[in-house]
Amino acid sequence: MMEKPIVYISRTESFSASHRLHSSKLTDEENKEIYGKCNNPNGHGHNYKVEAIVRGPVDPTTGMVMNLADLKKSIQTSVLDVMDHKNLDLDVPYFSNKVSTAENIAVFLWDSLNKELPPGMLYEIKLHETDKNVCSDKRRVILRKKKKMSVMMMEKPIMYISRTESFSASHRLHSSKLSDEENKEIYGKCNNPNGHGHNYKVEAIVRGPVDPTTGMVMNLADLKKSIQTSVIDVMDHKNLDIDVPYFSNKVSTSENIIVFIWDSLNKELPPGILYEVKLHETDKSVVYYRGESSFNL
Repeated sequence: MMEKPIVYISRTESFSASHRLHSSKLTDEENKEIYGKCNNPNGHGHNYKVEAIVRGPVDPTTGMVMNLADLKKSIQTSVLDVMDHKNLDLDVPYFSNKVSTAENIAVFLWDSLNKELPPGMLYEIKLHETDKNVCSDKRRVILRKKKKMSVMMMEKPIMYISRTESFSASHRLHSSKLSDEENKEIYGKCNNPNGHGHNYKVEAIVRGPVDPTTGMVMNLADLKKSIQTSVIDVMDHKNLDIDVPYFSNKVSTSENIIVFIWDSLNKELPPGILYEVKLHETDKSVVYYRGESSFNL
């Protein structure tokens, strides 16, 4: 029997706020080393975007998962009224003893909004600090047995941190295992003997618990550096088929490129922290990879 469809609804709002990344558990020198410019004593700010994603079955009467007007109101009261045009460290009590990193802000957003919504409806919070930096909180309700009773509990937050960079490269889709006619038939214009190129965007997503001292999953400066050395320095302004040895015997499709990026970046990062890589070949064509070695149904 077919299960009822579960639909996901997203609402995005924005707020402007200032903050300073500074941990009372670290020395001034450690703070400067870890947070860099973000440790400026006078603070800095962002135009944040917060995306709230709810999920549930479609109500047979209203045709809705929930009324978007209600979701908008909940975001307004629990998030915007509290954080918009505020200094997060001084005006929001939650951050009096927590570093106002994107990770900790996302946890606060989840906790605040979750109280306003029906139980189990909130699926994900995405906080866009910049166009390149996105933080996501996806917690689940889990059942645990205590003294022969099933108790609903919320998972501890595991944060997903995304960093996007770009590189420009040329290539040609041509397989040595196929005839010239087969290559033309399969790859079309992409088989042009003189090649073609793209402005690729690569999005690396890492995940893990929030460090109680730094307020981070990992330092974004370190993630940015790892992407630079393992991906950008190798692929930017290059002919992938000629300049990158990996593609000497592999077709430089997006699928093969993303496996190469995953393998290269995964070697640079702490074990188990890389969650997903997305490769945007164009605005319309995106591939995802999570390091799977096989496809299990």
